[in-house]
Amino acid sequence: LFTIQNLAICLLFAAMLTACAGKGKENWRQFRGENRDGKSPSVNLINNFTDNAPKKLWQHDIGSGFSTILIEGDLLYTMYLKDSSEHLAAFDNEKGNGIWSPEVGAALYNEFGDGPRSTPVITDKMIYALGTNGDQNDVTKNDGKLIWKRSFSRDYQRTTPRFGFSMSPILFGDLLIIEAGGKVEGEGDARKSYDNLIALNAETGEEVWKHTFEGRSSYSSPIQLDYPDGPQIMFITSGRIKSLNPADGSVIWENRVHGAIAMPVLLPDMRLFISNPDQGGCTMLQLDKAGKAPADTLWQNKFMRNHFNSSLYHNGAIYGFSNATLRCIDAETGKRLWNKRGLGKGSLVEADGKLFVLSDKGKVVVVEATSEEYKELGSFQAIEGKSWTSPTIANGKLYLRNFSQMAAFDLRKSSL
Repeated sequence: LFTIQNLAICLLFAAMLTACAGKGKENWRQFRGENRDGKSPSVNLINNFTDNAPKKLWQHDIGSGFSTILIEGDLLYTMYLKDSSEHLAAFDNEKGNGIWSPEVGAALYNEFGDGPRSTPVITDKMIYALGTNGDQNDVTKNDGKLIWKRSFSRDYQRTTPRFGFSMSPILFGDLLIIEAGGKVEGEGDARKSYDNLIALNAETGEEVWKHTFEGRSSYSSPIQLDYPDGPQIMFITSGRIKSLNPADGSVIWENRVHGAIAMPVLLPDMRLFISNPDQGGCTMLQLDKAGKAPADTLWQNKFMRNHFNSSLYHNGAIYGFSNATLRCIDAETGKRLWNKRGLGKGSLVEADGKLFVLSDKGKVVVVEATSEEYKELGSFQAIEGKSWTSPTIANGKLYLRNFSQMAAFDLRKSSL
């Protein structure tokens, strides 16, 4: 007989299967992926893209913006501009259909492109999204309901930067850590700018700590450094590195460096790669392995000058766009190894030993991730128009967006 006990056992078994299935899925829940490094765990992807163009799963029109696509489970998220307001939106992963899209701030209009710059960060229940005018929002993941909002312009007297608030926040436990900017005092030679690095209680939005200093805020996003005595959160701002204790915001160490827009790249053995689009070029630093002293410069040159998209590290080499040239340099020496022109100010991510490169006109070029030579595995025109947003890869699928379109492609060998 089918008893209540049998039913309970069946329901428990079904729940276990569901949980196991969920755990097997890959996520991309923050800027540059789960580890903020531009690398996806997806494997068994198509090798020959010349003869086997990936299947397009769907394509939809969306509003303008630069925010990357985030993936969690069966949903994807991004931000865009629509009807003079910026929106955080959730979509069905399978079809790309919209589910909810609350307003998160007023529009920013700019000669280089309108709409959000920052990429949100996802937790178990919440999504934290920063608008280009400095509105930090916390909304529920299941229905987009606003829980709290902070205005950096109001709370820290920061006027909107020329290109908008662009940093992507980082989570540390129950803290949301971000650069909020600060006030400007005086005129002419007496003019002074101030900046604030802050931590907000992720549940309430209340300020937990702030570090205020003289300097201008940046567009670069922070990363986490893991040391034997505990993690630190590192910012590049106002021509310096500041590495902070995430518990109280105290500065543990700092270095003078050229400024950066692109997020820095953390390499094995606690090396740090920083790239500047101007004459500063790129620098490789050796961080103090105890995390208590300033870093030492290993080498510096002008072979990699990232503009707004970051480089990535793979098997001893650094790959990225030196302004409008795709380039590979040796991570040990900084030596230039190969170049590829013709892709504009593109972006790239790595998966399955391949570089998935998106040109600034929406063409995807797949390149073997090797420092020996530029070895192209194929290409296809994925979307049309200016494409400055870095790709996302999760569960063998490639997600792309530009100023007007969003699309998904199946990269799995099993899809052929």
